Amino acid sequence: MNTATAFSDRSIRLSVLAIIIGFGGFVIWGTFAKLDEGVTASGQIVVQDNRKEIQHLEGGMISAVHVKEGQMVKEGDVLMELAPLQSESARDELAQEFAVSSANMIRLTALRSEEKTVDFAPLNDIPIDDITRVDIIERQQSLFNQQWAALNAELSVLESRRTALRTRRNDVAGEIDATERALTTAREDLALRRELLEEKLETIGNVSRLEREVSNLEAQLSGLKGERNQAIRNSEEVTNQIREAKARFQERVGRELLEAQATSLASRERLLAMDDRLARTVLRAPQSGTVLNLAATTIGGVVSPGQTVMEIVPDTDDLIVIVRLSPTDRDAVQPGQDVEAQFTAYKSFQVQRLDGKVLGVSADLIQDEVSGAFFYETRVQLDASSLDPNGRIQIIPGMPVDTFIASGSKRSFFDYVFEPIRSTMQRGTRMS
Repeated sequence: MNTATAFSDRSIRLSVLAIIIGFGGFVIWGTFAKLDEGVTASGQIVVQDNRKEIQHLEGGMISAVHVKEGQMVKEGDVLMELAPLQSESARDELAQEFAVSSANMIRLTALRSEEKTVDFAPLNDIPIDDITRVDIIERQQSLFNQQWAALNAELSVLESRRTALRTRRNDVAGEIDATERALTTAREDLALRRELLEEKLETIGNVSRLEREVSNLEAQLSGLKGERNQAIRNSEEVTNQIREAKARFQERVGRELLEAQATSLASRERLLAMDDRLARTVLRAPQSGTVLNLAATTIGGVVSPGQTVMEIVPDTDDLIVIVRLSPTDRDAVQPGQDVEAQFTAYKSFQVQRLDGKVLGVSADLIQDEVSGAFFYETRVQLDASSLDPNGRIQIIPGMPVDTFIASGSKRSFFDYVFEPIRSTMQRGTRMS
């Protein structure tokens, strides 16, 4: 009996001690343990603002459809093909036109730079067949040679004239030197004979003959100098003619080059536009995602210009959630704050909480048309990289989400418990 009583007393004491320790631990935890402070808000998944509408600018007839409704596609996958409105032959004609204008521009550039050879290597980048390319190069090379030959022929004639004039100028210069020496000798002889004539030692006839000889030499020297000066002037004139011939050639080449550049640019733009139109006949996925609202599936069917033939819902690691924030919590939420989200459509053990960030809050209150309640629309971006990689958990637009938006500060459990009481007492004190 005493043993039973002692056991009962010991059990009671242990129970009381356990209660005291548990309650004390709870008080200590509630007083000192800090909990994240924040607000809760509910919303739903949205992706429609990132949904891509697949359209075709010109429209056309469907030649192939490579996807079906709900199919997953990767960025760059071919979705649909349309019969081209422009023929490949028209594109080839534009490419040839661009090649001709480019070759013309290359030739004229070489002529302007006075190069003796032309490098047509840039034509290799233009998509034309080899036979056409060789024909264009041969024609332009022949024209290049003809133009250089014509210029060189004109310059050769002028150079020959200038050489002849310079040779004649040098010859006349030699004749002038000889005539000047002869004239000097004749003048000295004439002066001596005049002295002898005064002394009656020379006849007047000899003196007169020498005077005529000096006069003839002076006239001859004057004529030679005039001829030399004329040769110099003629040589300078021919030099100017050579310079003018080169200038006319460069002016003509420069004018033709400007026209060729404009023609080449216009041809290139037309070719690029044609390539773009032909490339657009193949519709590719602009992003990875799921095909929805496939509106054209019939081979031979017609797609109108600008018609939406399907939509691609993006497959991305980032999810956008729109939550409704209570007006009383607006001051506690700012862009950049951390967010934890839980998908309420699944059990908590199926999907773990996802982390995210507040992207932005609407500038003004929004009223629900049904309930009449006011709220701030808040956009939250979630990181979905931690979701089930095997796809067993599907996140679809409109799925409900509960979020906890952390304010960044922390409070104890008892702060949360007694905050409403303190607020009520403070309001009561102010009212009294």
